[in-house]
Amino acid sequence: MRVQQFRRTTAVAALALAAGLTLTACNSNDKSDGGRTDDAARSTPSTSASSDGSATEPGSGATDGEARATDGGARATVGHQGNSGAMEGSSRSRAAANARAACKTANLTFAKGSSVDRGDYTDIAVKLTNSGSATCFLHGFPGVDLVGKDGRVSARRGDHKPGTVTLAPGRSARFELRVLRNKTGGSGVTFTSAVITPPDETHAHTLPLSVNLPVQEDGAGTDSVVVGPVTP
Repeated sequence: MRVQQFRRTTAVAALALAAGLTLTACNSNDKSDGGRTDDAARSTPSTSASSDGSATEPGSGATDGEARATDGGARATVGHQGNSGAMEGSSRSRAAANARAACKTANLTFAKGSSVDRGDYTDIAVKLTNSGSATCFLHGFPGVDLVGKDGRVSARRGDHKPGTVTLAPGRSARFELRVLRNKTGGSGVTFTSAVITPPDETHAHTLPLSVNLPVQEDGAGTDSVVVGPVTP
């Protein structure tokens, strides 16, 4: 009898032990699966919906930000290039303006040229040389007054159409001063210098120039002194 009771007790204990091991294994598996599920859930990236309803992967926001930053940098570069172009254009404009500046009296050398008798008049050439360091231009008629002990007379502008003459440093232009010849046999009126004001200038230069004009009555219709435009 004792032996049978021991065997039954042993069998019941064995069954209880097996059931406990099975429950432990199940709990262990549940915890293990739950741990993996939670970790996977935490490690799996979530998706967010864009404004148009499409899913957007995480990280695409950073990519979009980088694209916008790149686009902004490109626009900044273009703007910088535009400013550089404007500066270059401004520099070229200033250089062109300097190259096209009117010749100043201080940068011109004046000299008497040849004289040629033409009928009742004598044509006297006056040469203007650019003695400055920059290219300049002359356009139009110079102002000319003959001055001497007998007074002063101003030249009238001729009928020729003026042009523009560009003078590089060292280059020359000219104009002609037409004066009435004294063929009366009298002493006439003598002038010893010409006060010349270049076109587009207010400063004059005095050039030694000897001219003898006939004496004319007041109201005479003949111009005694005529100046032409600047020519090459």
